[in-house]
Amino acid sequence: MPTLPLEIIESILSILAVSDFNSLLTTSLTCSAFVPLCRAHIFRSITLNSASEFENVTPSMLHDRLSQTPELAQYIRHLSFNMKEHDTHDSTIVLALQHLTHLRSLSIWHHPYLVKVHPEISWNKDPAVRVALRHILALPSLVELEIFAIHGGIFLSDLTSSAGALEKLTLELFLPVDLSSIAAKPTPSKPLKLRVLDLKFQSVSPIVHFCSIKCADGRPFLDFSRLTWLSLVLEEMPQLKGSQVGSIIERCTGLVELHITATYPCITLFGLTDAIQPSIHTLKRLRIHVSFNKEGSIEYTDINNPLTILASELDHVGRTDNILEEITLRLSIGLTAGYNPSISLRMLNKSFARNKWPMLRSVSLDVSVSQRSPAALAADEFKRLVKEELSWLFLNDSVLVNFEYLVWLG
Repeated sequence: MPTLPLEIIESILSILAVSDFNSLLTTSLTCSAFVPLCRAHIFRSITLNSASEFENVTPSMLHDRLSQTPELAQYIRHLSFNMKEHDTHDSTIVLALQHLTHLRSLSIWHHPYLVKVHPEISWNKDPAVRVALRHILALPSLVELEIFAIHGGIFLSDLTSSAGALEKLTLELFLPVDLSSIAAKPTPSKPLKLRVLDLKFQSVSPIVHFCSIKCADGRPFLDFSRLTWLSLVLEEMPQLKGSQVGSIIERCTGLVELHITATYPCITLFGLTDAIQPSIHTLKRLRIHVSFNKEGSIEYTDINNPLTILASELDHVGRTDNILEEITLRLSIGLTAGYNPSISLRMLNKSFARNKWPMLRSVSLDVSVSQRSPAALAADEFKRLVKEELSWLFLNDSVLVNFEYLVWLG
């Protein structure tokens, strides 16, 4: 047995795992005492069907390895699975998943999704695959789950009936979701106490349905009492105030970071202040993306455009006893004839200038514009207006301002 303290050996192996993986493999062959320590790094993270041409591990390869050396399964902590069409009826993936007993995080995705080609990967094509995945969801060690671009209705039913230890949940399901399939069958026996929740659906309705699921005793399935990080993409909804999504945010009483993306022209953040009020004494980072550049959008005025409403809401937030340290504003704006953003920008500037913001340390402003008509305000003129009207941000030495400006042509 090596004479070096175990902590030093583990530190050396951790460095090799990051900087020189081949040396780590060689080290595992030099001494039997090193084998379990090296295996903990070598097999810690596995990607199935990697998009990369190098080191691609298929489900059948993983099954073969675990069948020959089943003790390796205990070292696998993170599994990323690029699910392909044939995997939904491949028995090897079922057997491979059933070997795993100590998994901490699972990510399921489909590569074409990364280039916005929506796949027809359905969760329920093979019951055996669902059984194997429910086995993973029920593991007491599983604390992180990410699902991308898989038809979501059946999966959500499995999630509510199987998962119990999750702390971080990411669902990006930009595909149609059958709302009737979201109803939990069977009814969850206990709440899921998440710390991180990231929901991106094709519409708001599945978000509302998912967050409204109840346990057998009437408690909400999603327990937000420990939630500190929330991200929502909102579409097909006029405003936060009085909406079911607004009430979802209000259920959170200890948020530290909140991300809101409002992507359709009809969506405004009217009601934002009321929604975050329960977390006003814990919220430190607020990130907002507002877009009103869709083709065929309504004609915006100084009163009804999302930027004006956002400025008004930030003004209300600034008057509260908040502890915000970072604010990130991402504005995607389509410049149309007759629209002059000066008043909206001036209101946004006042929302910062006339309030204390006692803990504010940085503001990031990411503006992208596109010219929607020849008569619209020129993009370079808009950039000048941004810097001129937001004088408090650009001239305030106590707040770090990060400004990015992008022009989309066509």
